[in-house]
Amino acid sequence: MQAFLRTEKRIQDTIGKINYILLTIGIVILAVVVRIFLFNYESFDYMDFLSPWYDFIKSNGGFAALKYEFSNYSPAYLYLLAICTYLPIPKLYAIKMISILFDFLAAYFVYMIVREKFRNSKLIPLSASFVMLFAPTVIMNGAMWAQCDIIFTCWLLASILYLIRKDYFKAFIFYSIAFSFKLQAIFLLPLFVILYFKRRFSILNFLMIPGMYILLSVPCLIAGRPLSEILLIYVFQTTTYEHLTLNAPNLYQWIPIYDIETNIAAVAFAMAVVLMFCFICYKCLKDTDSSTIIKLSTVLLLLVPYVLPKMHERYFFPADILSIIYAFYFPKYFYLPVVVVLVSYFSYYPYLFPDSPYINLGHLAFALLVIIAIVGRDLYNTCFIKNVCDES
Repeated sequence: MQAFLRTEKRIQDTIGKINYILLTIGIVILAVVVRIFLFNYESFDYMDFLSPWYDFIKSNGGFAALKYEFSNYSPAYLYLLAICTYLPIPKLYAIKMISILFDFLAAYFVYMIVREKFRNSKLIPLSASFVMLFAPTVIMNGAMWAQCDIIFTCWLLASILYLIRKDYFKAFIFYSIAFSFKLQAIFLLPLFVILYFKRRFSILNFLMIPGMYILLSVPCLIAGRPLSEILLIYVFQTTTYEHLTLNAPNLYQWIPIYDIETNIAAVAFAMAVVLMFCFICYKCLKDTDSSTIIKLSTVLLLLVPYVLPKMHERYFFPADILSIIYAFYFPKYFYLPVVVVLVSYFSYYPYLFPDSPYINLGHLAFALLVIIAIVGRDLYNTCFIKNVCDES
């Protein structure tokens, strides 16, 4: 009888695994099909930037073209474009496929992060990946817009995963890769600063960030591009536009004036806010468990682009995905990703659909401010007050 029951249990487990695999495959196929429907859309960014960069690389010998200064993106992303020029794929599809591949890699990291909380469940982490893959802004950013925000966000997710696991070396490796793809990875840098002052790792780990950037620049250097140009890419990016906000639903929707003094004041204000946040965390935080890491990450990915000037609407993209993880970690905040993703979605409208009616960005900025207040209050109530009470 016992042998029969064991056999029956093995059969049930096998059927469960097969159903799980089939469900995963179904999600992947559906996600691919949804994205294919958007493949032929050509955004202004594709026509004005990505397509000319691709053509330049292809007409100048592929990787050999990397010696020229033809793009304001970092070398890491240009390598991916260069690889695509060797493939027999239409350039529009090739460029979008880069981001779509990282959609699925990011979904894997979302799965693993949520699995850290729900170790005895595979369905809940899979559900989180499903929600992430079908979030409107995730679909639109890569498959429609041909943007690459998912790439650095993917590596940020990997770094958060290893922060949760307290494997700080790997966390820095992945964070450094994220920074090598996009400057906007600095939104999460205060988290590493907070953990450093909580004596979690050596200050030498921060050397990985410029080290990885230089390491990933080696192919460009070999091709013949001057090191000075490569090191100044992010500096020049910050001087490209003369606006306090570029469709970003942030604080500067209510400050329409732009001049050099206002910009300096805005940067100083943002730095003061972030430094104050870091100081409060240093004084009040004691635990850095998985829940605290998720809360800190979400607050920072919302707060930093909210107070920094010269932000694009896409710069809240990492917050879109973290808000989904947040809702799975803390189900009572199920509405959080709904609001955050919809705010980002509607902030895309003035750029992607300029002839369509859209919600006033000031209203979207207010909605996001409310969300920041909610997650900030949750962090304060569950992490700060608890630790103060424990000490007393």
